[in-house]
Amino acid sequence: PARPRARLPHPPLESGVVKPLLAAAVILSPLWNDQFSLFTLSQAAMNPDNSFLFANVPPGRYRIQARGETERGGVTRFSVFTISLDGGDRLNADMTLSQGAVVSGVVEWDTTTGRPPVATSDIVVRMPMEDGNDFGDAITGYLQPGDMWRINGVMAGRHYVRVDGLPPGWYLKRVEYRGADITDVPTNFKYDQVVPDFKIVLSNRSTVVRGFVTPRGRDDMQSYAVVAFSTSPLLWTSQSRYTQLTYPDALGRYEFRGLPPGNYVVAATRGVDFSDLSDPRVFDALLRREGVSSPFNLRESQVWRQDVVPLLRTRSSDGGH
Repeated sequence: PARPRARLPHPPLESGVVKPLLAAAVILSPLWNDQFSLFTLSQAAMNPDNSFLFANVPPGRYRIQARGETERGGVTRFSVFTISLDGGDRLNADMTLSQGAVVSGVVEWDTTTGRPPVATSDIVVRMPMEDGNDFGDAITGYLQPGDMWRINGVMAGRHYVRVDGLPPGWYLKRVEYRGADITDVPTNFKYDQVVPDFKIVLSNRSTVVRGFVTPRGRDDMQSYAVVAFSTSPLLWTSQSRYTQLTYPDALGRYEFRGLPPGNYVVAATRGVDFSDLSDPRVFDALLRREGVSSPFNLRESQVWRQDVVPLLRTRSSDGGH
């Protein structure tokens, strides 16, 4: 196994003064089938000189990502590169940290009562990358007075706008930038950018899909995953709002909230988990299986009842891989 090592040099400020890092983190993820896995193989411990070491890494191709801060409340800096390892130690060049983009905007509430939720302290705007990587933004986008938010550091690359920590019954309805709907379109950011004027619309006009997993005989309901997904392959992407997975209770009851309006099917299977939701081949295979529900059209605020029979096992896994 390899032991890749590298160092994060202190980044210089615009004045040329070098400022030490207050905090830093480095992770290593494998590259499988020409795509980077969201699985983090290892996180390195930082040494006082900002060097880091990954121990016992199997041969293969990897992505190493680093981020760090030079001051509290400042803009997070990032670096990323790929590396091929074939065993033995390998000393890499310094990973110079570049200042991330600063992205900001406002939240608008679309409500049935005309009032926002009472509790908003846990709501945070995130910007995961197009491939699902959530290491590429600073977790700073909490709502501020006036429903403003600001992310102090976004890695260069293509990102979606998403919202975590929403109260029950609320969902992300729309993201706008300069009048365009970019809810399901990734935005490309560059280092050192300042990008304001995003508008996020949050709504409590949430859809609900609920029902029962109905087995053909006695069965363990909680051993199944229930998947709801769009019938359109264009929406089988990483970070898609049109796919959800949950697990039923002991009686087989399940529920999805916040799916955007559209056409869906539901399946109950033992062959899919959360790690499969970014793989379009999984949805393509499920859609071809006997036992998937008939397609149904879901409208805003609609409550839809959909019972589903578990998919029978085949010689291959339910996801087709």
